[in-house]
Amino acid sequence: MKIVIITNGGVERGMGHVYRSIALANELKKFNVKDIVFLTKSDIDIVKKIKENNFKVIKCNDDSNILDNIKNIKPEVIIVDDLGIDEDFAKNLKNSCKKLVFFDNLNHLSNKYADVVVNAIVGSGLKNRKYFDEESKTLYFYGPKYLILRDEFYKVKKEMLKKDKENKPIKNILIAFGGSDPSNLTCRVLEELLSKDKNYNINIVLGPKFQYENKLNELVKKHNKNKIKIYKNINNMANLMKDMDLIITSPGMTMFEALFLEVPVVVLYQNELQIEYYYEFLNKYKNKFLHISNVEEFYVDSTDLEIGNGMYEIISEIVGDD
Repeated sequence: MKIVIITNGGVERGMGHVYRSIALANELKKFNVKDIVFLTKSDIDIVKKIKENNFKVIKCNDDSNILDNIKNIKPEVIIVDDLGIDEDFAKNLKNSCKKLVFFDNLNHLSNKYADVVVNAIVGSGLKNRKYFDEESKTLYFYGPKYLILRDEFYKVKKEMLKKDKENKPIKNILIAFGGSDPSNLTCRVLEELLSKDKNYNINIVLGPKFQYENKLNELVKKHNKNKIKIYKNINNMANLMKDMDLIITSPGMTMFEALFLEVPVVVLYQNELQIEYYYEFLNKYKNKFLHISNVEEFYVDSTDLEIGNGMYEIISEIVGDD
């Protein structure tokens, strides 16, 4: 089976779509899908990230260029991980393959051309459900159950299940604000933590599009703290997260990964779009697994969200027969 994955990322849009597409491609390889080609309109850093994961990638100038490449590749399946897919583009994609799959597309006019639409976060109300549209013959997957998690998280989760769950004082803290952190919450949170009279072990994960590294280094040097570790191009985020007492992040994939591992999490919004998508959800659940003012007195229980439990339902629809 030949599969094309179309995805984009960058400073403004973040790296979430790219990371998920790579995770999905790695899962597809387990099902003997050996011919996977990425197409992206993103810059060289995104191209490099995909290549680092041992996938072929073609840099495209625009949607027309993407369609030209698809004509040459002739894939059976096309997967698009992007917001707001244009209707005409969707129609052309549908005519170029046997099966079309969309992730995170909120354009209902273009969704009707897809065989499968997965909206695990945006447009889902963060409620798990599965729906087949008889008119368009489109199968919809909604909610956190259908998040695509990297294999490392499932492995670490099994290890963590053997450990006793207990409340304990906050000692090890992870700061992780995604691939780009355009609001530089990394430095703002670090400065706040350093102002406290606490002996925290602070771990910071920087994404490939983080632009404030000089400011971060100045901040670390200014406070002369030797209990701050900075990670770049980390290969196994799950192993780092499992040893944390608290994770500070923004709404999105890292938040759900923390909840999946049942690690306490504090969430800070990066922008108005995140407030729009997550406010109702976070407000509903904050007393259960979000605790801002007194983080030392709770542990996470997010089992009702079934985070990532439906991934293989999606894989089955992608690789299965028509």
